[in-house]
Amino acid sequence: GLVQGELRLIRFATEAILRGTFVAVLIAAGLGLLYPLKTATGEMLARSQPTLIDLGVALAGGLAATFALVQPNLSAALPGVAIATALMPPLCVIGIGLASRDWEVAQGATLLFLTNSVTIAASSSFLFWATGFTLGRKDGDGRIPRSLQISIFLIIILLAPLGWQSYRFVQEANFTREIKTVVREEVANVGGELDTLSWQEKSDQNILVM
Repeated sequence: GLVQGELRLIRFATEAILRGTFVAVLIAAGLGLLYPLKTATGEMLARSQPTLIDLGVALAGGLAATFALVQPNLSAALPGVAIATALMPPLCVIGIGLASRDWEVAQGATLLFLTNSVTIAASSSFLFWATGFTLGRKDGDGRIPRSLQISIFLIIILLAPLGWQSYRFVQEANFTREIKTVVREEVANVGGELDTLSWQEKSDQNILVM
């Protein structure tokens, strides 16, 4: 729809996405209320902290699905499932986060869903345009459609929060590694061995709770 400028097709696709999003979040929120979680699981946290890697995965998924669509001898079922697995988990995390009133998790999952949605749409539109599927025919004039330019612009906007998340992720990973190294050495000095370690940063007091 974006590449061909078909407003009717864009409207139908948007309505389908909104309906699916609403149903998925509603079901996840309902299950979250029936089976409440005390704390967010590791899988939930992984989908509430999107990085540039997630954008790259969404980009590859969109290109793979579109390539399967434009090749008549290939089935788009497998890439379609891959795209579904990219979109559904963050929607479920949004619903569970809303049910448990964990706004940070819900917000992070929303960013991941938007990242996947925009990137998949933009990458697929680009490949459709590159293979000549413009104006309903394989005879594009070589100019990038305005709708595709807007999609690319949205991806550029998403680079800022995703880049910041990636930076935070790297900083936290380095900090965690330093903590484990220091604690492991101190435990070894007293003749012990470190089994597991968990910590939480108290930013207001600038201390670590082990």
